[in-house]
Amino acid sequence: MDSAISIPKKWVSLLLGRRGRGKRILEKAFNAKLKVDPSGKIEIIECPPENYVALRNALYAISVGFAPEDVTFFAEDDSATLDIIDTKREIPKENHRKRLLGRVIGRGGSMYTQIANALNVRIRIDDDRIGIMGHLENVQSAVSIIRLILSGAQFGTVYRELERRKAALEYMEWK
Repeated sequence: MDSAISIPKKWVSLLLGRRGRGKRILEKAFNAKLKVDPSGKIEIIECPPENYVALRNALYAISVGFAPEDVTFFAEDDSATLDIIDTKREIPKENHRKRLLGRVIGRGGSMYTQIANALNVRIRIDDDRIGIMGHLENVQSAVSIIRLILSGAQFGTVYRELERRKAALEYMEWK
């Protein structure tokens, strides 16, 4: 069991929070003890086995910009999951990648906000990575919609698919 992960240096201050508040929130929520290095290396000193995977998911979520308050969701809900789309790996040309990330974001954040609201997920976009957090079925639907956008689909197609997936998720909840 590997007890250390690395996050980008720019997110270390987010993890720690003001006067260590973020770190304390995580330690309390997951009943764990963390050691955070300024370089971004986080060592899990102590953690109950049943919380270990959830804590690692929480730390990975922080690595794409989710706040410690948001990632406690992993401690509270067993069906919580995180998916990270690495656009740098999937779209090697930088100018093409930036254009497609702009489509995912939308004017003023409108596209990713619509996806997040319709599918009840949280989305963060950090440089070349897109983090999606929520319940498994919702995250899978959001990833499909985002991949559709990244593949260059027209927005009409994207909106129709988003509405179809939203209706399917609502039907599953109602059932």
